[in-house]
Amino acid sequence: MLRLFTTLSISLLFLLSSPTGDAAKIILLPMFGKSHVFVMDLLSEELIQRGHEVKIVVEKANVLPNMKTPVDIYTVSEPFDEYEVSVKYLRENKLIQGISSILRLQFGHCNDLLNNSRIMKAYLDYDLVISDRMFACNTLFAQAIGKPNVLYSTLGFAYARGILGNPYPLSYAPQMGTTFTSEMNLLQRCINVLVYLIGEIVYRVMFDPMTENLMRKFNISTHLSGADLDYTPSLVLLPVDFALEYPRPVLPNVKIVGPLTPRPASPLPSDLEKFVNESPQVVLVSFGTILDSLSDEKIAILLEAFNKLPYKILWKSKNVDLKTGKNVKIVKWFPQNDLLGHNNVVAFVTHCGHNSMYEAAYHGVPVIGMPVFGDQPDNLQQLLRRGVAVGLNTGNLTVDGVINAIKTVVTDDRYSRKMKELSVVIKSRPRTPLQTAADWIDYVLISNGAKHLRVEKYNLNFIQYYLIDVCFVILSIIYIIFKIFQFICRKCCRRQSKSKKD
Repeated sequence: MLRLFTTLSISLLFLLSSPTGDAAKIILLPMFGKSHVFVMDLLSEELIQRGHEVKIVVEKANVLPNMKTPVDIYTVSEPFDEYEVSVKYLRENKLIQGISSILRLQFGHCNDLLNNSRIMKAYLDYDLVISDRMFACNTLFAQAIGKPNVLYSTLGFAYARGILGNPYPLSYAPQMGTTFTSEMNLLQRCINVLVYLIGEIVYRVMFDPMTENLMRKFNISTHLSGADLDYTPSLVLLPVDFALEYPRPVLPNVKIVGPLTPRPASPLPSDLEKFVNESPQVVLVSFGTILDSLSDEKIAILLEAFNKLPYKILWKSKNVDLKTGKNVKIVKWFPQNDLLGHNNVVAFVTHCGHNSMYEAAYHGVPVIGMPVFGDQPDNLQQLLRRGVAVGLNTGNLTVDGVINAIKTVVTDDRYSRKMKELSVVIKSRPRTPLQTAADWIDYVLISNGAKHLRVEKYNLNFIQYYLIDVCFVILSIIYIIFKIFQFICRKCCRRQSKSKKD
């Protein structure tokens, strides 16, 4: 009884002492793309429950149905079209053009947002900006209205830039796109360094000049460079868990909060509940929002494979008019997290997006990965090294390959067992990721920007940070000592030669 009373007392004390602070006015700024807006809406719901006044500034085409947060809509000259990007670039394997297009859209959105005088004036009395690390306008907007900024990183540790200069040890932290693990051989480490250097060059040659052009155009912190602007946020929130992510050091202003989208499953809509209850083995299929439009050839391969499987297949796709077998159901949308939490869902065919990977891990559902671009191949590699997934080559897809991969994951208990072990670890946090993220946001508000967490690195130049000046001093001292020793040796040798002559 005493132990129970003590436990309840400690729990109550913890709840009462958790950081809430006074109610604040907070603006959230997601990048275009419905998955980015969805995460911000989840985070804002937690903040609203704590009494904060929250608004999401979102481009018109990316407003989600049934959003829980008040939105402020802005329009852009060139809206982001998820279908066009997936069809025009990804189907035709024109990734370079696709990346260039997204970069153009990024700065186009940012220009239109900063040029919107109504929005720029509306938030001058707000207390904090929470912005998407992947949005080119994240720090620019916060600097323009002069407010502290908390970054939310939708891609976790991917890319070295934009994480407040957090250490990126290239000897064991693989770069995005390499699909390496933390255990790299000499050749892989060389490639890892090369990919990092290429990324830095691209950033400095393309990204920084575009940022600096906007800084000059709108007179935003013109005393800073584009690279310096990366260090202005107060905090970065990383939605990762080292149960999957490769461990590495983190700075005091970089916080590991855990994945935000996984959560206990809610009841399903009646039609979906009926379908998944018809079989004890249901396979879920989803390729996210951008990759929803696969090529006709790949769709035909998947459909033929699904029709031949002895399991129920629930597939999220825009192609709802496809002719399917009795075991396949295609819907335009489904609650992915809630379905993954259903006991009858035994496997998940996915593109291995960040949210999908962690939702599968949270609910203990093994994965058949079909990655396409970005962080997806690296996410699949993290799952493969844990023994909880089978990978498919999206560029060389076959009917037999799809069937064998799904059957392997469903029938081999090792995949399910290891994923459930991973699920236990991810669920074992004392605070939920949403609570943890909100705690740190409250902390930034209470501490007026958490400036005390900033490291001295931000005030050092390249020569000072990499101790080039110290190396020069040490080498100079060694050189001087060598010269003195050489001088003494010469003097001694001359004296000896003189004494011999005498």
